[in-house]
Amino acid sequence: MGKSSIYAKVTVAALAATLTLSAFSIVFAEDSATVGVDTHIQDLRSENRTMHASSTEAMRDMRASTTAAMRANRDEIKLEVKAKLDARRQQNVQKVIANRINEHQKLITAQNNRIAQIVIVSAKMKAAGKDTTAADAKLTDATLQLTNATADLATINANASTTVTSSNPGEKLGQLKTLFDKVNADIKAAHQDISDAIKALEALGDVKFDTHASVEASSTSSNQ
Repeated sequence: MGKSSIYAKVTVAALAATLTLSAFSIVFAEDSATVGVDTHIQDLRSENRTMHASSTEAMRDMRASTTAAMRANRDEIKLEVKAKLDARRQQNVQKVIANRINEHQKLITAQNNRIAQIVIVSAKMKAAGKDTTAADAKLTDATLQLTNATADLATINANASTTVTSSNPGEKLGQLKTLFDKVNADIKAAHQDISDAIKALEALGDVKFDTHASVEASSTSSNQ
C-alpha cells in the first residue's frame, strides 16, 4: 500500500471522527438545551405554585378578616339594638308605674275629700247632741288607711326609676307590685270605712248623702 493511500485513509478516519464528535456535540447541546428548558419550566411551575399558594393564603386571610369584621359589626349592631329596646322598655315601664301612681293618688284624694265632707256633717250632728262616736271611729280608720296608701305610693315613686335599671328588674317590679296591692287594699278598706261612717250617721237621722258620697246636712241639722 502506498503512502498516499494510507494518508487518504487516515484523513477519512479523522474526518469521520470529527463528524462524529460534531454530531455528539450537537446532540449534547440539544440535550443540554432540553434540560435547560425543562428546568426553566419546572422553575416556572414551582414559582407558579408558590404564587398560587401565597394568593390562596392571602385570600383565606382576607376572608377570615372580613368574616371577623362582619361578625364584630353584627355583634355591635345587636348590642345597639338591645340597648335601644332596653331603654324603650324602661321608659314604658316607668310610664306605666307613673300612670298607676297618678290613678291611685286620684282615688286617695277623692276619698280624703269625702272624709272631709263627712267630718263636717258629723261635727254638726255632734253639736246637735247626736252620738257620732261610731261614725267618727270609722272616719279615723279610713284616714289612717289612706295615709298608709299615700306613704306606699311615695315609696313606689322613689324606687320606680331604679327598679327598671337594676340588675334584677323582675324582682324589683315584684316588690312594687306588692306595694301597689297594699295600696289597693288600703284604699278599699278606707272606702268601706267611709261607707260604714255614712251608714252610722244616716242611722242617726237628719242627714242625707248624695250618690257621689258628698254630704249635705239637712235643714234641721244646719239650723241647730
